[in-house]
Amino acid sequence: VRNGFRLMVILVPSAGIRIANIEVSHDAIESPGDLVFMNGYQSWTDSKEFGRRDRMRAPERILGPLIDKNWLTRYADYEFQPYSGRPGVVHGSSYGYVRGPADTRSTDMPQSVRFFGSLDETTGFTFFHADIRRLSLTARKDLEGLTLDGRYRAFDLFFSEGSIDEVMDSWFSEMGIRRRPAEPAMGWTSWYNYYQGISERIILENLRNFRDQRIPIRIFQIDDGYQTAVGDWLSVNDRFPNGMKVIADEIAEAGFIPGIWLAPFAAETTSSVFRDHPDWFVKGDDGRPYATGSNWSSFYSMDIYNPEAREYVRKVLYVVTREWGFKLLKLDFLYGACIRPLHGKTRGQIMCEAMDFLRECAGDAQILGCGVPLWPAFGKVEYCRIGTDVDLRWQNRLYGRLINREFPSTPNAI
Repeated sequence: VRNGFRLMVILVPSAGIRIANIEVSHDAIESPGDLVFMNGYQSWTDSKEFGRRDRMRAPERILGPLIDKNWLTRYADYEFQPYSGRPGVVHGSSYGYVRGPADTRSTDMPQSVRFFGSLDETTGFTFFHADIRRLSLTARKDLEGLTLDGRYRAFDLFFSEGSIDEVMDSWFSEMGIRRRPAEPAMGWTSWYNYYQGISERIILENLRNFRDQRIPIRIFQIDDGYQTAVGDWLSVNDRFPNGMKVIADEIAEAGFIPGIWLAPFAAETTSSVFRDHPDWFVKGDDGRPYATGSNWSSFYSMDIYNPEAREYVRKVLYVVTREWGFKLLKLDFLYGACIRPLHGKTRGQIMCEAMDFLRECAGDAQILGCGVPLWPAFGKVEYCRIGTDVDLRWQNRLYGRLINREFPSTPNAI
């Protein structure tokens, strides 16, 4: 293909089979001094260049019960990808690149990189594993939960060499994914100043100040804290006595795009939707709801193939956009949709279909994706978080070394 080469591996089984592992090797790493950029599993996961001395760690087992109690291994790929903790042994999701040791002293973008990426994750996530010291790079498909009974495209890979802009443009050209119409925009969110401690008074006071001082933002976004519980999105708490439509109207009248935060697939244990409809949620092998994480009162994720759960999400997004009037949706904790393989589908297939579903439900509203694997978000969202939360400190090194790669960190966000 133009500006690179494409490799497809297609399986045509003569009978139904399950595949334990399938991988493709590539010689992109040429020297132990090379640096390898690995895209993290979801948009909070640290994504950076790794050298032969760098380690990639899962949550430390020294924490023992704390990990199990708070499900710290469920925020990314810790339960289904190997973490050896050895120097120079790293992995990433969907794409990455290698750059040579001649560039390692430069703080500028590298002049040339050797790019590798997947052109199709709709059948399953592609993970790239590198052992930099051994000059080893392999692509492996996450096929857990899949039984093959017909033609299956296991890999559709793209390799290219050139500048960052050249290889990324070539990759997107080969994928054929159309960029959604959206311009770079500056905005305000309530999260980093108030967190969940918001109210109608706080929101409107900030809105008036931005309007009166003519601060040139386009988006004014309300974050977590308006709902009675995560999952009960249409139940507004008493700190917003006039409801959310009034606030969306005020934002629009001030000349800004009204934005609001939701985690459309998530519900915490104290929510009515989780209490009344436990059958809507992803289940473990024991048949009980399978926890996604420890935020709030701990939370679970909906099975997007459950018809009633789908209808609930569709109704929520309809009310929020058509009746309340919000034009930008910050949709968070999306990785939970594919927390486990379901119904004979792989995680990658589930995540891609979940993003298709959200795009359909959102209609003309813009989406800011958050906590989402990036490839399934391509072409489905106008904007996307591509980093961890910033921390109130520059860097909490001990926390980050022990907990997980998704911890709040200003350097990782940068």
